[in-house]
Amino acid sequence: MSMAAQGPVSAQLLRRWRDPAAWVATTDVFFILVAVSLPWSTSLVAIFAVAALITMAPFFDAKTFLEILKRPVSFLPVALFLLAARARCGRTRPGASDSTASALPRNS
Repeated sequence: MSMAAQGPVSAQLLRRWRDPAAWVATTDVFFILVAVSLPWSTSLVAIFAVAALITMAPFFDAKTFLEILKRPVSFLPVALFLLAARARCGRTRPGASDSTASALPRNS
């Protein structure tokens, strides 16, 4: 059936806007774009990742997500994330000393 036979365009867009399957397909497309853009551009990866998170937001269930994180299978990914976050925060602290700078001789 053609689009014209299904009704006005605004009604079709409204129906598609409320359809969870359409949002899942859109999120999948954004994650595919993240994977495709990885070799070429860090900016595009960040843009597509944020867009994917935005398209996931209307259907995010925090209670179920927290229950999944409590399962033993989730311990390793959570631990790796916390390790990466700790390492990242340790590098960007203002006033943190650089270990290579202290090893270099100073010229006075």
